[in-house]
Amino acid sequence: MGTLIKGWKVMLLTKDGHESGKAPEEVGWQSTNEPDIRDGVLIIKNGLDTHGVPLSIIHGFSIEAVKAE
Repeated sequence: MGTLIKGWKVMLLTKDGHESGKAPEEVGWQSTNEPDIRDGVLIIKNGLDTHGVPLSIIHGFSIEAVKAE
């Protein structure tokens, strides 16, 4: 039987964070593994809240599967 996926967590590292030696941090969850990018902004959903981060300040981001227990 296959692995069940509970959801997808969005990990983000800004350029300032990278220069400071910080690790990527979890900034939201979503139901698919596709990034939502509109007009140069990464759209991040966190519960009922939705916000955007300009791509110009992002060093890197990932969308990682979270397995159901």
